[in-house]
Amino acid sequence: MIFKKTKITFFFTIIILVLIFTFSSTINAAQSNTKIALIMGGISHDVNVLWYNGAVKGLKELGVEYVVYNAENDRARTINYIEDAIRQQVDAILLANVFTDSVEPIVNKAKEAGIITVSIDAGIPSATIEVTSDNRKLGRDIAEELAKEINSEGNIVIFYTPGYKPIDIRREVLGEVLKENPKINIIAELGYAWPGTVQDTRAKMESLLNKYPEKGSIDAIWGCFDLCTVGAILAAKEADRNILGFGIDGDKMALEMIAGDTPFAATVLQDPFQMGEKAAYLAYDYLQGKDVPKTYYVPAKLVTKENVGEELKNLENRLK
Repeated sequence: MIFKKTKITFFFTIIILVLIFTFSSTINAAQSNTKIALIMGGISHDVNVLWYNGAVKGLKELGVEYVVYNAENDRARTINYIEDAIRQQVDAILLANVFTDSVEPIVNKAKEAGIITVSIDAGIPSATIEVTSDNRKLGRDIAEELAKEINSEGNIVIFYTPGYKPIDIRREVLGEVLKENPKINIIAELGYAWPGTVQDTRAKMESLLNKYPEKGSIDAIWGCFDLCTVGAILAAKEADRNILGFGIDGDKMALEMIAGDTPFAATVLQDPFQMGEKAAYLAYDYLQGKDVPKTYYVPAKLVTKENVGEELKNLENRLK
């Protein structure tokens, strides 16, 4: 009787092990047959590095085959790389640091080829999935912080170039906040170079300070992303002008300046690492037939001189 029970138990154990092995093999086969392309418009500063690091981490954890392209800030090369990924018949394309207007037609071509696309904070309308921060909230948080710090009155300088959807949204929301604070005046709105943003905005700010030489004639600088503000604040500090700086992204250089002896006052810290990682997982889930949101928002937070120490430490760990 004992022998019979042992035999039955052994038999069921074997069946369970076979089922587990079969299930695992099925999952592994699905993963190995999945190919995903990660296309970076460029990897020029910390936010781009974090998008890349997060996406690669996710792809590795999923165990899928993947290929990475870096267009090095060349729009034409970005398009060529997307076309190459389509020719390779990848299952999904992750896109980060690309210009919306440039890639929109080729993203539609990928869709026609049955390839899903995940936009990582690029605001691509035809992308299957968008993983981003809520840029309206980011824009309002930093604009309201600026208004608060200058007591809703004074002259500000703006650095902004249209064409990248998240940045366009931030500028739009700034305009809304300024309407609510009519005593804040824009005395200059300047574009920026890319790459070389810090050097470019520094030179432009130096020129503007010569135009407005009186201390107190400029109260604040708003940059559509941190590196614009970094360059402008370097110029202001060099000229011994106490002009407050405000940016968006949470770039390491910005956090270091907020933590240091500079008038860089605040930024809104995104979590690009989580954006990249989540993009990989959402692409894979979509390919497995799971329900995924059209837009996935990754939380962000306002960083000032009060809380910058902890956030700078966290960022440095993720950049390793």
